[in-house]
Amino acid sequence: MSDAYIDVATVENLPELHNNAYDSILTRGVARVFEAIARPLIEHVYGPIAKKNHALGVIAVNSTLTLPRIPLEHKLGNIYEDALEREDKLTAVFAIFGKLFVKGSDGIDGPVARGTDTTSEGGALLDPLADMFGMYNDAKIIKKQSRKNKDYLTEGLMNARLMVDGGVIAVGGITNSLAAKYAERKGVKLDDKDQPKALSMGKAKFGLSTLGDTALLASYVSPEADSSKKLKRAGQILTGASIVAGIASIFQYGKAAINKIRMVRDLNKLTS
Repeated sequence: MSDAYIDVATVENLPELHNNAYDSILTRGVARVFEAIARPLIEHVYGPIAKKNHALGVIAVNSTLTLPRIPLEHKLGNIYEDALEREDKLTAVFAIFGKLFVKGSDGIDGPVARGTDTTSEGGALLDPLADMFGMYNDAKIIKKQSRKNKDYLTEGLMNARLMVDGGVIAVGGITNSLAAKYAERKGVKLDDKDQPKALSMGKAKFGLSTLGDTALLASYVSPEADSSKKLKRAGQILTGASIVAGIASIFQYGKAAINKIRMVRDLNKLTS
């Protein structure tokens, strides 16, 4: 086990759980809340496992905190759609809150992995895939309901968001990671802040998308027409904001990738 394993019983060790990439006014407070939730999990569950066997600790974090989000999102989506068809609004509301809880758990696996020194390339890849699957599952349901209600604005927003999500994966999940590997292969020592990871605007996009999807899904089960209209409008605004944040995150990830290439160029100049 690496010496980086921390004793979370001491308050001074808490900053080691924090991802400095989230240090923005939009994400810092939320990140601190999830870090506080992660502390007992590190101390009583995942920390002892990782301390005894590091590889088992990596598997435990990914298989119990990250991977289950994919089948859970799929199952809850099916429950929601089935409840809508049966006009079982109570079950539909349960599915909405279930989806919200599953997405919320995304903020826990990162601090747990950092707090137990079980971060891994596999986990770094699996986490955004789980996020995007949940977003795709929501968008599929919302687009279906939008077409049924001839709500072309919401359907268009969902299509635009899915395109932006694809750009985030391409630039943030693939290009930035490949740039990091290229830089390290060329002899560049990357600081923690330069490692490929979720950045502040990417997390802001995910949060806004989650809130937007929740509002739109709730609008289809609202018992009153006025409240349904207000929820739909809120969902549209939040989705639009998530698209803007997503575009900003693509530029943020692109800048990070370019910076790594520049590091290689600067190193070559020094050694030539």
